[in-house]
Amino acid sequence: MPRAEDQIAQYLYQGESIRSAFDVGPVRIVLSSHRVFASLPDGGIERAELPDVTGVSRETRGSLSGVVWGVSLGIIGVAFLGVGLSVRASEALNTPEFRKDAAASAGAGGLTGLVDLVLWAVENIDLLLFGFGAVCLLFAAIPIANYWFRVRERSLAIQLAGDRPDIHLPLEYISVEDEFRLRKALVPEQLSDDIPADVDVDDIPEPGGQADGTADDDTSEFEWGGTETVTGGQADDGTTGDRG
Repeated sequence: MPRAEDQIAQYLYQGESIRSAFDVGPVRIVLSSHRVFASLPDGGIERAELPDVTGVSRETRGSLSGVVWGVSLGIIGVAFLGVGLSVRASEALNTPEFRKDAAASAGAGGLTGLVDLVLWAVENIDLLLFGFGAVCLLFAAIPIANYWFRVRERSLAIQLAGDRPDIHLPLEYISVEDEFRLRKALVPEQLSDDIPADVDVDDIPEPGGQADGTADDDTSEFEWGGTETVTGGQADDGTTGDRG
């Protein structure tokens, strides 16, 4: 399989050249004279113009529809529990004594079972409210847990200006040093505000080489010039990624 630099070379503009390349976790970042390229683990290539890069930040992605339903059910459950506690504390629904013999003598003996059920429900309305509230909270926890453990995806985003989609790198496999190497290459002005106290900026290798100036691999120097046409068509100057 060709190296990322070999794949990216075919997308270069005429006169554009690769200046440096380095790894950010499993992603190969290639900086040219005009653009930044990200060769993703799945074989796709994302790219953007350097002037369009506005920042690098950690983000969490994933559909929030399940969370909305979970929070709604949670609010309903808490409301049921609150009303149940209020009813129990107030004792406002104490039922009068029901005499079955009087009902039978009045010819309503067939309704005594229904009346008993209604009176039991009134006497135990607080327990019913507690039960409904607990069920709502249980069902609320399911979509929230599904989002937290399965849906959400933490990423390191290369933020782009305008309505262009950001470039997302899988944060799970990216070390702090790699993250700040990327920041130093793209938006060095962010380092003074965002860098943790325990990270020494001077110890972060420069893109394309180690801190002492030696290259981190044999791709520290590139002078490949792009052409307007490549095998299979014109060079693409878009900012969306090509998926392998």
